[in-house]
Amino acid sequence: MSCCSRKSPGLIIKLLYLTLTFIFHFAIFCVALLGLANFWLPFVDDYKEVIEKEVSDFLGNKVTIGKISVDRNSESPRWLIHDLQLTDKSGDIPIHIRQLALTVDWEESLRTLRLQPADIDLRGVEFILRQEKDALPKVQGLTFPLPGLKNTALDVERHSP
Repeated sequence: MSCCSRKSPGLIIKLLYLTLTFIFHFAIFCVALLGLANFWLPFVDDYKEVIEKEVSDFLGNKVTIGKISVDRNSESPRWLIHDLQLTDKSGDIPIHIRQLALTVDWEESLRTLRLQPADIDLRGVEFILRQEKDALPKVQGLTFPLPGLKNTALDVERHSP
């Protein structure tokens, strides 16, 4: 019994050392990844066409972006998207957003491997809202639920008592 008790503290110390080493290296990796992301942020306007195509494909209508920039004066870097427009199939522009500010939740984005917003700020929003008799209001140019979403608050049927 005494030989087993002598080996246990060594094993525990080795496991503790390996765990702390892993945490240390993981923290360095996260800091390096965030540093790389902050370096990449100013070049996001170079990907404007790719972002427009992805959002257009997702919504089913053409989306155009005037300019994308990064505001580094806030606590965490924010993407600023200027003059975002949605054009429907008839050629009308039912949705126009003068400025959309987006702060990324880096921790959640790393966990899910998808960009996750932490904060979204909309300024100068113009949209067309239509409502027919005995129906829920509809935002022209958008259909609910959005692709990939099971249900939204705007996709609830109204039932009369």
